[in-house]
Amino acid sequence: MMNKKGFVKTLEMLFAVSIVFIFLIFILPRVTKTETEESDLNFLNALIENATFRAFVLNENNASVNSSISDAIAQENLMWYNYTFTISSNPNFAPKNLPDKKITTLSAIISSNNTQYTPKVIRIYLWKMG
Repeated sequence: MMNKKGFVKTLEMLFAVSIVFIFLIFILPRVTKTETEESDLNFLNALIENATFRAFVLNENNASVNSSISDAIAQENLMWYNYTFTISSNPNFAPKNLPDKKITTLSAIISSNNTQYTPKVIRIYLWKMG
């Protein structure tokens, strides 16, 4: 005779494997896509190592900072993002009039260069167009 307990255990195991397989196929690719999108937005790390960009931030030269950010976004092929930025001595400064969208914020503290110590916080606020 057939062992019914063994048969039910086998069915339970197949059902559990099916659920795990469905999870792996449908849920994990979405998480990976989001992580990839976020990792593409790490262009600020390269910018803050540039001495010229650091000087622009410390001197609050908004036009030059804007140009540098725009060039970095173009270089990273992130043209589908709009952005704004702030430079402030106050680490708690928050801008007004940000759009009502999902906003990714990149921030860095630039403390000084060889000639001056005037720490500044630069925050770049990015959101997708449309």
